[in-house]
Amino acid sequence: VWEAPKKIASHVEQSLWQKIPVESNSADFIIGDGCTTQFPNKKTYRDFFKEQHRIIKKDGFLLLRCFLNTQKQEHFDGIIKDIKKGN
Repeated sequence: VWEAPKKIASHVEQSLWQKIPVESNSADFIIGDGCTTQFPNKKTYRDFFKEQHRIIKKDGFLLLRCFLNTQKQEHFDGIIKDIKKGN
């Protein structure tokens, strides 16, 4: 749910990250919170970054929070030991 700020001109568009319906070089900044977590393959990532590059202004920025699944899984006992050691 999004409500427009009362003193700032703004709007929301719902679309795919790989095909955003805005003009090229029109965004000052782009913020994504976990928006890449469901991408099915490398091509989707390439399309995503290509599209962000298309719409962002030359002096703009892209801010993403990404969630990663590490190769090495930690076990609960090891986490507790590290906490007790102060790690």
